Amino acid sequence: MAVPVNSVADPCPGPNPFQLVYVTALAGLQQILESGMIPVVEARQANASEFADAYNLAQNYLRGISATDAAIGFARDSARRMVVATFANAGVSGNALVYSAAFHEVGAGSIFPGIERDPGFEGKQRVVRIVLDLSHLKRANQPNTAALPAMYLAPCIHDRGQKQLLVQSILEGFVEEVARLYRRVQDQWRSKVDYNLWATVRRQSNLVFDLPTYGENVQSQFHLQRRAAAEKGRLELLRQTSAFQGPAPGQDREWRLVISSSALPTEEKRERAANDTGEDENRSNLSRTVDLRDSSGRLGLARVCAEADSGAEVSRILDRNGYAASLVITAR
Repeated sequence: MAVPVNSVADPCPGPNPFQLVYVTALAGLQQILESGMIPVVEARQANASEFADAYNLAQNYLRGISATDAAIGFARDSARRMVVATFANAGVSGNALVYSAAFHEVGAGSIFPGIERDPGFEGKQRVVRIVLDLSHLKRANQPNTAALPAMYLAPCIHDRGQKQLLVQSILEGFVEEVARLYRRVQDQWRSKVDYNLWATVRRQSNLVFDLPTYGENVQSQFHLQRRAAAEKGRLELLRQTSAFQGPAPGQDREWRLVISSSALPTEEKRERAANDTGEDENRSNLSRTVDLRDSSGRLGLARVCAEADSGAEVSRILDRNGYAASLVITAR
């Protein structure tokens, strides 16, 4: 059975590189232990104020780019459209690329970190702190997240200068890539066919045959590659800015679980699961769940910290789900 531990100042006194804390309402503990899943929220909804700031950082950077030639001008305008597509229309169904969930470092800040300033917990007195071993997940330890898997952990970024550099780096890469594609397609057209001349001749002569197949193929390939670059840029912007956070309050160090939508169940699987559980098949795309079980099929549950009035119920939930983690009873 769950083993109660006497009240302590901090049940997790030191930082642990493999353990992080997830805070939830008591009502959600049973579901998390039973399913091995935690809820994740569409990133722009979860971090709206920081995404608004990231949008301003991006626009400020793009305003400083001079269109030294047609390629740079086209690439800059493409970047502006990509930034709007990334940070606007938050929460539109089918438009979600990235989801996130908040964690805290073990031993950092208060016994129940973040609750006092989290509007989602207003009025909820019965909360628990779940200490999880997440060593099976990759952690971001470099500025570039492009090489990271679809689901990883990232420490929150508080410094505005660092945020600006990260946004600028992504946009620089995008502008360079699109400008390179633009110049290449112009060179290909010039070497094979005068596209504008051909269009003029066709229009003035009322010709019914198509423009040169080569020119059409080059144009089609260019737009496909540009859209691919924009999709990559959007994903990278969302993944990076998911970890943006305001000034750190004291020792309360936060982490983000960042998940690309490609790592979540497909719509077909979600509908089947909804039928099995009686949930609404048409539920919003803003909130999903992600499986945090390790290769053994279990959560790496280290302990659960609860207040005294919740101790008995938490103990029963732990026993019911076969988790032998220590139950820590503590004052808030």
